[in-house]
Amino acid sequence: MNNSLKTVLAVVLLALVALLVNSLVSRPPTKTALVESLLVNGSFDGSVEPWRTHSSWPVAWTDAEGDGSLQVTATSDRNAAGRGVLSQCVNLVAGQRFDLGGRFKQDERSTQAGGGRLRITWFDRQGCAGSGSIDTAFASPGQLPGWQELRVDTVTAPAFAKSARVSVTQSIDGAGDYIGYWDDLYLRPAGGQ
Repeated sequence: MNNSLKTVLAVVLLALVALLVNSLVSRPPTKTALVESLLVNGSFDGSVEPWRTHSSWPVAWTDAEGDGSLQVTATSDRNAAGRGVLSQCVNLVAGQRFDLGGRFKQDERSTQAGGGRLRITWFDRQGCAGSGSIDTAFASPGQLPGWQELRVDTVTAPAFAKSARVSVTQSIDGAGDYIGYWDDLYLRPAGGQ
């Protein structure tokens, strides 16, 4: 091999090493680091703690779906109904932007159609105290089989907000039972910031 070919190969090799080192040093944080949720136990690992349940309908932790999830059984003897079933409060800074989401699955044993809603309410004091304002953005599951991704992209904490309550409601369309599973709920900085 002549010297000019050796020089070219050495330059190419050095350039490749420089690119590799640069990509390792400037690599963005891992996906896990990017999606850190402000909600505690949104995946319902082992329990529903520290979520607050507040419904006369049965709300329970279950592992029937292969991992922990929240099961809600909406029941009606004749009329359509909807109720708040679960919530968690987080303190935050006004003006921050967030993504809100989770997963929902309708149980095939349901005898009536129904639905649900994942939404956020902003409060002017920490601990979800004081005056509250329900955000107009929300996510609702469709009448589909299997797990559904629910997402509310980029909600912004109003100028007055010092805390927020993430809430789950569930509804039933008439007489019967509507069984739903909620899992992997999150409230995280918008875009994984």
